[in-house]
Amino acid sequence: MKKSASFFIVLASVIWASLGIFGTEMSKMGFSSMQITSLRVTGAAIFFILTLFFTDKSRFIIKTKDLWLFFAMGFGCVLSMSVLYFYTLVNTSMPVASILLYTSPIWVILISAIVFREKITWQKFIALICAFAGCVLVSLNGGQTGEIGIWFFVTGLLSGLAYGMYSILGTFALKKYHPYTVTTDTFIFAAISSWFVANPMETLSVAYEYTHKPTVIAWMVLVGLITSYIPFMLYTIGLGKTSPGKAAVMACTDPLTSTLLGFFIYAQKPSVMGMALILFAVLLVNNFGITQKNTP
Repeated sequence: MKKSASFFIVLASVIWASLGIFGTEMSKMGFSSMQITSLRVTGAAIFFILTLFFTDKSRFIIKTKDLWLFFAMGFGCVLSMSVLYFYTLVNTSMPVASILLYTSPIWVILISAIVFREKITWQKFIALICAFAGCVLVSLNGGQTGEIGIWFFVTGLLSGLAYGMYSILGTFALKKYHPYTVTTDTFIFAAISSWFVANPMETLSVAYEYTHKPTVIAWMVLVGLITSYIPFMLYTIGLGKTSPGKAAVMACTDPLTSTLLGFFIYAQKPSVMGMALILFAVLLVNNFGITQKNTP
């Protein structure tokens, strides 16, 4: 059970690594951070809805008293994280946005210690420090960070907080609902909320004005499928079988994969030490006895 949880979470983080590529390439096409976010969450919502429609329609239903939870996960976590991440990415660089997003394990472990009374063992503390140090070395490799304004630094940190809160709130939701229900209704709320921050007609007009229509359409479809639908499904399933703190640290394999993608796609030299630290943190969390306290 624990091994399968680790597999799902790590696989999700590997797929999530493509997020920076989509943000970079789609911004070149003329899409704003708000528009990329809207396309991402709306596309994912459609895929999730189709999944439940053809498997089990009853899983759409949630209790009225839990609407706040799904709104918080959809708007407060998924949508906010995407907007803040893409905004930071467009205005700074891919390495800067990545490292600030991956402050999430720090937020999760600290909040979990308060909300779930999850013990911060010395193993978990060392794993967290190693994972964060690895993220720094991987993301800052080659001195490609550029100058960071205080506002973009704050938005980057807030993207990490929003990302981390998905693990916290998702743990509560999974106590009551199936993973498919959690992801589907979360993205429905995120998609609807996104239409208020990014006018759908203006978003479509950007695509219409782009020279090569098949290319832009493909990116618009794949951004929802690859960066949201598949990894969020895998991560939520894994989250239901482990603690949020452990899940957050294991998800730090994302920057590792981003480094490899950057090397093969953009010829960026990877940080071997950073990769080693992240791998060590994942192994420490997964195999070397970090205890977990059952959530209430």
